[in-house]
Amino acid sequence: IEGKTKDTIKARLDLERMGIRRGLWMNRDSDKARRDLAFFFCMKPNDKKEFLKFVSSIKFPDGYASNIARCVNVDGGKFTGLKSHDCHVVMQCLLPM
Repeated sequence: IEGKTKDTIKARLDLERMGIRRGLWMNRDSDKARRDLAFFFCMKPNDKKEFLKFVSSIKFPDGYASNIARCVNVDGGKFTGLKSHDCHVVMQCLLPM
């Protein structure tokens, strides 16, 4: 569903209650919890378009990954038709760049 996310205030408070992933905890002003962090897993629209253009220009060696460039829709801002190994290549090799 477009625009939906599982990153909610309750989820952030649960992380804090469990004492894990300190970097994702809520910032507190007085008694109110606020969510004003720039999250490392979010991209602004311009960054996303630039990343998709970059991915569409990459060539991989035979047998490493399929032609990921054909799965990129730069105008729509989406990947379509990726196999599971291709998703791992994107997440482990391309996103860290």
